[in-house]
Amino acid sequence: MPAPHVPVFYMPYPVEPPNPFLEEARQRLQDWLVHHQLVTTREAWAQVERTRPDLMAARYYPKADRDALVRHMQWLAWGFVVDDEFDDGPAGRDPQQCQAVIRELSDAVAGGPVREPYARALVDLWQATVRDRSREWKRVHLHDFCTVLWTYHTETIGRVTGTQFTSLAEYIPFRCQSVAILFYGADHAEAALGIDLPDFVRHLPALAAIRRLVCEHIGLLNDIFSVAKDRALNNSNAVDIVMAKRDCDQAAALDHLNALLTRKINDIAAHEAVLAGQLIAAGADGPTQEQVAACVAAYKALTRGNHDWHFEVGRYTAPEAIHNGIPLYTQDLFARPPVSDR
Repeated sequence: MPAPHVPVFYMPYPVEPPNPFLEEARQRLQDWLVHHQLVTTREAWAQVERTRPDLMAARYYPKADRDALVRHMQWLAWGFVVDDEFDDGPAGRDPQQCQAVIRELSDAVAGGPVREPYARALVDLWQATVRDRSREWKRVHLHDFCTVLWTYHTETIGRVTGTQFTSLAEYIPFRCQSVAILFYGADHAEAALGIDLPDFVRHLPALAAIRRLVCEHIGLLNDIFSVAKDRALNNSNAVDIVMAKRDCDQAAALDHLNALLTRKINDIAAHEAVLAGQLIAAGADGPTQEQVAACVAAYKALTRGNHDWHFEVGRYTAPEAIHNGIPLYTQDLFARPPVSDR
């Protein structure tokens, strides 16, 4: 479903068809969502259909095996459900409730009590994902997850106080975190490949820059598609920031952001060109260099898949009913009465 009024984006990475296990894995995802009570209303199911986390996973990971694709779908579906509750639901307008849920989810993956269905689903996914992973990868995985959670608090405080981002210089580093691609995309891409990068490799300037640029590209592209939705719900968006900062109309702001997206693609190529030399200087052996090349290819596949997914789904183009400032697809999951510990 093409979105109206978006530029033609520079996207040099080759198109790949969605993962061939898409339809089979999609049914398993639906069963999992029902089992964990993550989607409980007709409106919420309609939002899942508009969002198509199954298609996003099939675009992000076109070569994953059947079981890995199902897990990627589950992660993305869990992420979208929770994201909608934080961004669009009551918790995104109540800092104390937001804090409580962040603590609950952080504690759950650290072995704390698990009471709510959304936390149970998280722990089941977490345990399946971190099994057989290295200590270094688990540390990065936990850090990236907690970073994503606290971006919801930042946005909640912004809504409550009326203080939004006013410049791209401030906003882009935050958007790099809030788009959650380091966690849902890059970290899980390594797991899908069976790769555990050594810490010294993660800290190479060129690889760190590539990971950051991929996140920035995905976040800014999403802002272009989601600007109408963000305006309706008082969320920060790069398009509005550019319009206010440059005193321009939306078309000019889109052109400005499109040029920035092109620059990020070119910057990825520039950093990739020097990465091999940094690997050699750091003492990476041949197999490690091959693993890094596979990870970079996976990061670029994420970027391409994200681009294509945005043109295929109705998440940002279909009208959504709003009641008392809250979309009807939100389920107030975080306000459910507690159930017994597992």
